[in-house]
This record gives sequence, structure tokens and C-alpha cells, in this order.
Amino acid sequence: LYAIVITAICATLTSLIWAEAASADGNGELTFVEVEKDGVGGVDGLYGVISVTVSPNRKYVYSAYVTDDAVAAFGRNATTGELTFVEDEKDDTGGVDGLDGAASIALSPDGKHLYVAAENDDA
Repeated sequence: LYAIVITAICATLTSLIWAEAASADGNGELTFVEVEKDGVGGVDGLYGVISVTVSPNRKYVYSAYVTDDAVAAFGRNATTGELTFVEDEKDDTGGVDGLDGAASIALSPDGKHLYVAAENDDA
């Protein structure tokens, strides 16, 4: 049995700190993988991380950012667990609306639909 347990900590309000516990023997040890920082290496939309979810196929990580009014997408390396920034969508940018105060994020069970609750947009 293989499981992923994740944690995201917003210690500086500009970083996604990524760690995984993934083992066949179920020892549950948490292993630090990396830190993704807002404004570093092309990463954007990480200011105020508040919610994180992993796609059912474990290939993507999505996060909601209450201060940046954004949702960010990362690719996830299945072997190392490392993340690669893919894109972000921000409220009032490029026709996007309804992300003001993005506070919670969830994926449908098939991973085809991403849902975001945004407190300031009543969405």
C-alpha cells in the first residue's frame, strides 16, 4: 500500500513548504522535499497559501492563496516528489473572476474539476 501525506506551511506567507510521507512499509516518516517561494524561479501566486490539494493521479498539486487571490498549479515528480510551477490564475486577471479571498480548494474525484471557495467574492 502506498500513500502520500502532505503538509503545506505558510511560515512567511510567501512560501509553500512541501514534505511527503510515502512508503510501502507504512512507517509514516515525513521527509522534507522542497520549498517553493513566491517570485523565485518564475513562481507566482504564493502570497498567503491557505489550502492545498493533490490530484487523484498524484501528478499535480493545486493551492489557493487568500492574499494573492489566486490558485497555483504545480506538476509533481512521481519519483522524487519535487514540484514544478505550471501556472497561476489570479482574480481580475485575464478574465478570471471569483478568486478574491481564495480560501479553500478541492478537486472532483476524477480530477477533472477544480473548485475554489473565495470569501471576498462570495464564491
